[in-house]
Amino acid sequence: MNRKIVAIGVIGLLAAVYVFFIAPLADKRVGLQERLAIDYVTLTKYQKFYRQKESTGPRLKIATEQLEKLEGQIFPASDTSVAFAKLQADIQEFARESGLTVTSIKPLPTVSHKHYTGLPLFMDCTGSIKQLGSFLKLLDAHNVFYSIERLNIAALQDETLRIKMQLSGLMSSP
Repeated sequence: MNRKIVAIGVIGLLAAVYVFFIAPLADKRVGLQERLAIDYVTLTKYQKFYRQKESTGPRLKIATEQLEKLEGQIFPASDTSVAFAKLQADIQEFARESGLTVTSIKPLPTVSHKHYTGLPLFMDCTGSIKQLGSFLKLLDAHNVFYSIERLNIAALQDETLRIKMQLSGLMSSP
């Protein structure tokens, strides 16, 4: 009888171990597998990012050098009136060199961009198509950022053109 009681006790103990310890592990195993899959995906992303870091460093250096070069083509951050005066002087000089006759030139309200300020300028002038071409070449030849926002050309008598244009320069914001 003792053997029967011991055998029943051992079977009961094994059943209790299975019910309380082994069966719950199946549920935990599913959760653990899901977490391992997520961790594996995250690990592969980090490895890919780390591999790209080696090639990103030189590219970032090149991009920084290009940005510094391009920022040399804008007016330095100072007072907007000083930048407008410099822009106006440059435009008038280009018009004089190309032979255009400036009727009026006036600054327009500034335009704010993220880290830069646009300096729009309106110019009304007269001249020939050859002089206009020369003016545009002078604008393009200088190592400063100038853009033509609007250009209106009307023919007057004897092959003279009336040229209205809105130009703008760029200044770094303080």
